[in-house]
Amino acid sequence: MTPHPRGLAAPTLRWADGIPTDEASGDIYFNRQDPLGESRTVFLTGNDLPARLGTHGAPVHRVGETGFGTGLNFLLLWEAWRRAGALRTLSYVSFEQAPLNHADRQRFLASLRARGALELAALGETLDAALPEPLAGWHLIPLEGGRLRLHLYLGDAQTGLEDWLAQREAPAVDAWFLDGFAPKVGPALWQPEFLLLLARASAPGATLGTFTVARSVREGLANAGFEPQKVPGPQSAGGEPQKREVLVARLAQGLGRRPAPPPSLVTIAGAGLAGTAVALALAEHGVSSQVLEAETAPGGGASANPWALLHPRLPIDEGPRGPFLWMAYRLALKRVQGEAGFVPAPLRQYGELRRPERLGKTAARYPMLAPRLTLREDAQGPYLALAESGHAHLPQLLEALWPSSATLLGGVALGALEGTGQGWRLLDPTGKARAEGGLEAPLVLAAGASLKSLLNLPTGIVGGQLDRFAGSAKPGAPLLTGRGHAFFDGAGWVVGSSYRHGTMEASEQLADRQGNEGRLQAWTALLGWPQNIGTHQAHFAGLRANTPDRAPLLGALGSGFWVSTGHASSGLTTAFLGGEIIASALTGAPPVVDREMLQALNPERF
Repeated sequence: MTPHPRGLAAPTLRWADGIPTDEASGDIYFNRQDPLGESRTVFLTGNDLPARLGTHGAPVHRVGETGFGTGLNFLLLWEAWRRAGALRTLSYVSFEQAPLNHADRQRFLASLRARGALELAALGETLDAALPEPLAGWHLIPLEGGRLRLHLYLGDAQTGLEDWLAQREAPAVDAWFLDGFAPKVGPALWQPEFLLLLARASAPGATLGTFTVARSVREGLANAGFEPQKVPGPQSAGGEPQKREVLVARLAQGLGRRPAPPPSLVTIAGAGLAGTAVALALAEHGVSSQVLEAETAPGGGASANPWALLHPRLPIDEGPRGPFLWMAYRLALKRVQGEAGFVPAPLRQYGELRRPERLGKTAARYPMLAPRLTLREDAQGPYLALAESGHAHLPQLLEALWPSSATLLGGVALGALEGTGQGWRLLDPTGKARAEGGLEAPLVLAAGASLKSLLNLPTGIVGGQLDRFAGSAKPGAPLLTGRGHAFFDGAGWVVGSSYRHGTMEASEQLADRQGNEGRLQAWTALLGWPQNIGTHQAHFAGLRANTPDRAPLLGALGSGFWVSTGHASSGLTTAFLGGEIIASALTGAPPVVDREMLQALNPERF
């Protein structure tokens, strides 16, 4: 089986004195004498940074970069943003065709330490742990509690920029770092058509800095609407110029667009995983929300589950759902690590009895996910090892994640939805209006099975039950999946989940308990553990909303309402990226997934 078509190859680099050279083009990634000084001069000073990160008449909210490379420019801006007081949320959008592998990123960080840039190297270690696997498309990396947001597009820069412009009318970049390979060896990022796209994505008064002063680049920028100017280049420690001139530019007056202002308040129906994820993402964009929930606290319905599992079960086709699940898993892991209610643990996925070959096909389809996901083998046969996973007590986790800007209106049962996104009302079962709004106060429907009473959505309702039995486990016992799932939660062995169609009751079923006990015995037969399965201790039963193709419904309906539902049993994995998709669209922020992926999640795709 061939690797997934979204997989990208790393460049082959040649290192000398801490400086990487791309073997394919022969170009260096940065200046040999003083890479930090050069980047600060060309990109920071060239855009009047860090001054514009503080109190300034032309503040910077979004920075765009062509050529992420080692991430040096981002690290320098991160450092400057911190030193300027981190007064406002900063978005950094960068494009990279050939992302560096882990070994080369570590060599780069070692070169920073060798130059005495210890603060930069420390930031680089944080960044390195958060960088995505090489899958083409957008990747969101929230840092500094979400106040610094890296939107990294892996793949062709022009394709990524066109995707951004197709999703947002006004990307509104305030400052550009043009840092691709030199025009002679990497001409794609300097073509007139590409420079026109940069202008279309720029805010009024946008600036840019670049190391090249080639005439073709100056003419291309001028034709795109920028006013280019040569300025003195960086100097060496001895005062000698490293480069005689570099280029800065400003977008001509009258050009550029600001995005529409974000909504002042968003109403969310549902305070479970999906609703909390939307509220959390909105809060990081500075938008308040009111959340209507039938229970008195976050985590009702299926989100009352005390044993939710974080696990991206990847399909083996070539479509976008597999990459979506992996990107969602990586963001979810970032959100929940270290939070109350989440217990980290490694995971093993064993082969299903009816499809034992699936594990090998998955590993062959996604080799780029190693070492986080690898195919291994023990005495019982092959399994997929997920190095980072865990289980969560959802009510406790959601309480820990609940943002201060979200107001919970608990004890509100919903009976009907009237109107459209242009003007709507939510009614309780007595007919009393409990919330209303319109275009400036949008509605996000983020409940699960209960949404069927408000909208005609293509979701099914599936009952499910988890059971816990007495038993013990060795320290570090992994989570088990593939034939149902099972794990030790500190008090006993949790096993499940049953999948019961055609039910509207979230109640315990003896047949489901017996089925789960059989699953646990099957794990014992396969692995030799867990041993000494004891008495039944507890259960959880709930109703989940699923979809025909197993992908959630995320995005806008034709009626103007927004939905995040159909997460089925994967809500802990998919809900957080779902919240970001909706919040980013509502606020006009840079994309978090591409249009192909959005179409695969479109709530009206059926």
